[in-house]
Amino acid sequence: RSTAAEARTGDVDLQAIGKRLAAAVDSYEAVVSYIVDEYKRDIRSAFAGSVPYLKLAGIVHGGWQMARAALVATRRIGEGSDGEFSRAKLATARFFADHMLVTVPSLAESITGGSVGTLALAEDQF
Repeated sequence: RSTAAEARTGDVDLQAIGKRLAAAVDSYEAVVSYIVDEYKRDIRSAFAGSVPYLKLAGIVHGGWQMARAALVATRRIGEGSDGEFSRAKLATARFFADHMLVTVPSLAESITGGSVGTLALAEDQF
């Protein structure tokens, strides 16, 4: 959350990255809470979303690292060093936020609401 908050105080690109990272972290936290609670109630239901959970976790953690890189890149651009490399880092972080972090809420929905459809299938239907 601190990385997202720091990014939201920056330029337009950093603000967008911070906003999308914060939303992704919110979804991630909701999913973790769901899994912990659902595990106690119905372990099969909790595990039914394991593949989308791994995707979600990878995207959120990747987005966090990209946001950190964007913050460093912005500082370096401001200092006048590593111009081309830093601009590329900032651009790729913005791309990741715009195209990957925004998928996290739909993955979260698949995890928290998709077990019924998954568990309705018999093993021989796969």
